[in-house]
Amino acid sequence: MLFRSEWHAHEEPARKGGVPPEVIEDIRHGRTPRLHRDDEQAVYDFAHALHAQKSVPEPIYRRALDALGTLAVVELTAILGYYTMMAMTLAAHEILPPNGAPSPLPPA
Repeated sequence: MLFRSEWHAHEEPARKGGVPPEVIEDIRHGRTPRLHRDDEQAVYDFAHALHAQKSVPEPIYRRALDALGTLAVVELTAILGYYTMMAMTLAAHEILPPNGAPSPLPPA
C-alpha cells in the first residue's frame, strides 16, 4: 500500500501543473522519465539517488547545485525526507485512497 494515498493526492495537481502525462506514467510504472529540462532532470536524479542509494554521488550533487542553487538543494533534501516520512506513515497505518478508489499504482 506504500505511496498509494500519496499518489492519489498528487497525480491530478501534477497534471494541472503541467507535468506531461508520459512523465506521470513513467514514474507510476517505476521507469525513468524522459525529462527535457536540466533542472527537472537534476531533481529527479538527486531524488532517485538519495532514495535508491541512501546517498547522492558527487556528480549528481554538483549537477543539482549548478541547476538549482544551494538553498534549493537543501530544501529539496528536506522535502524528500518529509514525503518519505509521510509514505511510511500512510503505509504503517494502511491508509488507502479515498472513497474506495482503486489503487493508482501497479502491483509491487
